[in-house]
Amino acid sequence: MSAGISIAAAGKSFGDLEALTPITLDVAPGEVVTLLGPSGCGKTTLLRMIAGLETPTTGSVSVDDEPPAAARAAKRFGFVPQSPALLPWRSVEANVRLLQDVNRAANAPSLPDPLVLLDAVGLARFRNALPHELSG
Repeated sequence: MSAGISIAAAGKSFGDLEALTPITLDVAPGEVVTLLGPSGCGKTTLLRMIAGLETPTTGSVSVDDEPPAAARAAKRFGFVPQSPALLPWRSVEANVRLLQDVNRAANAPSLPDPLVLLDAVGLARFRNALPHELSG
């Protein structure tokens, strides 16, 4: 795969605890993928590895043919974790716009419009909703 997200036998262990069994997955640019599974199965661990916030114990993860941390540092993607990181008093749109509000330097024209991002994941119609009004 020449761009997008490439996960090659990436797994994560914390000591003796295997948090994520090795997984292989390629996601093309613009493709929407859902991670679905019970609590504790490794969904968040995988997302954190894709975002470069965790390093795989086995295998590798790349974003646009680079390590995730490099893609994140270049501000080519963002990561918004599920509650409690969401600010409950801010609307969905305001939570997505939080980076721009906090980091004025990030308010560059190259950043995608939050409404475009919400539309891409099917949440544009909920832009004024509060986090507790949405399903997890």
